[in-house]
Amino acid sequence: MYSHNNQKSLGWNAIDTIVNSILSLSFNIYIARSLGPDSFGALSILLIFIALSNTLTDSGFSQAIIRGNEITNEDKNTIFTYNIFLGAVIYLLLYFLAPSIELFFRTERLALYLRFIMIVVILNSPILVS
Repeated sequence: MYSHNNQKSLGWNAIDTIVNSILSLSFNIYIARSLGPDSFGALSILLIFIALSNTLTDSGFSQAIIRGNEITNEDKNTIFTYNIFLGAVIYLLLYFLAPSIELFFRTERLALYLRFIMIVVILNSPILVS
């Protein structure tokens, strides 16, 4: 019976992965066709910076909270404060580097978009702990 549940779970997980991949690909094709190559490229660059920033901000603390045996409120508060601080530091770093990033990728108005969209990193940082 235990083996049957594992197989069933594995099957549903595989279906979930396949459906998500198909939907993601369909959505990306639609967005690429709607935006055009330059805008889609700028959007892709922004999404890469958001993903990297969220990964750095998390620093594995959310997994530590999940796997920890005894997590105190002091631990949660410390991680919460650390994540907000790190999110703000990453935002400020990218804010000041945005013109250089725009020159590197040779994409017009990328600095403006980057400065605006990276606010998400600060807003996501407390969510990673809760």
